[in-house]
Amino acid sequence: MEHWILKPFKELTTQELYAILELRVNVFIIEQNCPYHELDWQDQHALHLWQEQNGKVSMYSRIFLDNDSGEGKIGRVIVQKDFRGEGRGKILMEKAIDILKSRKAKSILLAAQADLKKFYGELGFKQVSDLYMWDDIPHIDMELKL
Repeated sequence: MEHWILKPFKELTTQELYAILELRVNVFIIEQNCPYHELDWQDQHALHLWQEQNGKVSMYSRIFLDNDSGEGKIGRVIVQKDFRGEGRGKILMEKAIDILKSRKAKSILLAAQADLKKFYGELGFKQVSDLYMWDDIPHIDMELKL
């Protein structure tokens, strides 16, 4: 059975935060060759969901929920390079969706890299924006109604 870790920012240890940030920087900045402001001051408002493999974060996402509107958001969806191609991204997204459902979210939004439209579409997300550039990468907004 897979062991999931879910914590709000204030409960993260410094080691956990460092490991999460290492993965995010390695994938979103180095691997994608995209210098951008990874530290966006949103982590403090998020739930952090991840799994570890061999002492390293193997997959991760952050989750937001506005309790007043019921609007959820999922972002920073990452599978570490060594674990891609095994369906883990889908497993990670399904877990994040289940967490938001259990917390009574009415919808889930995400800013998807445009080349992942099919991936998110297979999870039930629908495109709700035109194509736009974000940090020099084409993106679309997608929504899942619950």
